[in-house]
Amino acid sequence: IIKGYGFEPGLWIAPMQVEYLTELARFNPQVLLKDKDGNHILTTTGSPVDVVGLLNLFDNDVIDMVHGWFKDFYDAGFRMFKVDYLYRDFLACLSQCPDNQGVGKYVQNLFGAIRTAIGPDARVINCGAPKESAAGYAEIARTGYDIHNFWGHIRKCTQQIIGHYWQNHLLWINDPDFAIARTPSNTIGNTPLNRPYIPRPYGGDNDFWMAGPEANDTELRTWLSIVRLYAGSICFSDSIAAMTPKGIEMLSKLLPPLDSPAKPLDYFREKLPRYWRGDNVLQLGRRKRKYASFSSVILARQIARLLDRLHRVKTARHSA
Repeated sequence: IIKGYGFEPGLWIAPMQVEYLTELARFNPQVLLKDKDGNHILTTTGSPVDVVGLLNLFDNDVIDMVHGWFKDFYDAGFRMFKVDYLYRDFLACLSQCPDNQGVGKYVQNLFGAIRTAIGPDARVINCGAPKESAAGYAEIARTGYDIHNFWGHIRKCTQQIIGHYWQNHLLWINDPDFAIARTPSNTIGNTPLNRPYIPRPYGGDNDFWMAGPEANDTELRTWLSIVRLYAGSICFSDSIAAMTPKGIEMLSKLLPPLDSPAKPLDYFREKLPRYWRGDNVLQLGRRKRKYASFSSVILARQIARLLDRLHRVKTARHSA
């Protein structure tokens, strides 16, 4: 069905973790890592579900098992694999294992099994693992925090992806996370913009997670501009069926993607670069506007400062 509409199916998967109530954990516990006392290493840190064990990817039988999974996925028609939850908190558990051969070896064993199973024509996104350990196996590497429709997330994600700017199209394709455009003004009806959460004030770059008011159109246009200029992978996560024509138009300006990233001219001078140079980076209406020399100045200093002031005002009102 998916291919019939001109798309290729993909999987978003966390193969490192095994939820402790699954059949795999209960009936084949030998596939899980153990500590020096012979007890299974179980953790809830960073887990999207409940208590999880971790696959022992130092064991050849487990590596073969993972290879078999992904071979089956490939044979079923999947051609994109986002390999997620390879986070530092999980990888730190390896230190409890007496057979620990290092994080790099663990990650290489995982991605090596995946790549040999799916061949060269499928694509892999590394989400969380040390990028250098997955180099040669994953074409795409996540470079920042999760994006959410909050100005604090836009600021923090921008800081992080800019730090990895130099790697983009050189070592791999950088993934800035999703391009999002959902606001009340461009979403149909009463479509929820987020899962239920407890509102709280924005506390700055170190206390930003889903904090402050939800982002408005201008703030999300800023994020979409950054995603386009970055010229990394472009993934949409809004419910397209719930978007108004205005929202779809905002997202459509990201396509077709740029062949190469625009250059932040104040790289290393500003925490958040304000000036970007590139050709064919703006799509105004149906026409592309091409600039030469100092082209396409995006997020000028005055605009960025104005957005920050507006956000502080909104946060103060929200806190009150």
